[in-house]
Amino acid sequence: MITLEKTNGSSDSIPILLFLGHSYYTNYFVENNELATTLLKKAWLLGSIDAAEELSFFYNKFDEPEKAYFWSVRSENINRDAEKRLKLDTVNNLKKLAKQKEVVDF
Repeated sequence: MITLEKTNGSSDSIPILLFLGHSYYTNYFVENNELATTLLKKAWLLGSIDAAEELSFFYNKFDEPEKAYFWSVRSENINRDAEKRLKLDTVNNLKKLAKQKEVVDF
């Protein structure tokens, strides 16, 4: 099993983290949503905007509009489907929360 501690902490690891994260939640290998999100979050922390977009897609697919919107704000590609399902106060709070880079889950 791949853990965050064992991954390289440089941006060189972003492509493999994106590939594995996407592969795990699309059942390419075996579905493992927790591992998928962990890998994608690690890629985002290393600087990948694409990882934020993948996370938004993932959470939208699994009917979690708050998290889908949160990650879409970070990807700079707003998930309008998720946004429509949220109250205005929630949208504003998620925008503020998304600016805090250290926050990867809530």
